[in-house]
Amino acid sequence: MTPEVALGEIQLALRIGLLIAGPLLLAELVAGIAVGLLQAVTQVQEQSISFVAKLVVLVLVVALAGPWMLGQLTNWVSSLIARIPQLVG
Repeated sequence: MTPEVALGEIQLALRIGLLIAGPLLLAELVAGIAVGLLQAVTQVQEQSISFVAKLVVLVLVVALAGPWMLGQLTNWVSSLIARIPQLVG
């Protein structure tokens, strides 16, 4: 395996990782900003409110986007396993 091929595979793995983590991180960001804004407006500075809100959002996103994320990951792993003979040779 040449260094160029290895770097290409690493780049593809990082791209898949970002694609899978993107919806989760974006949802957590939006929930955090919304809860932080709400807490600033109401002057309620309870840390558990932020934690519970982010946890609920995370569970909802995983429930809704989980099958898609798992499909993306399995497709990438299948193609990687199929390319092993080309990568080694």
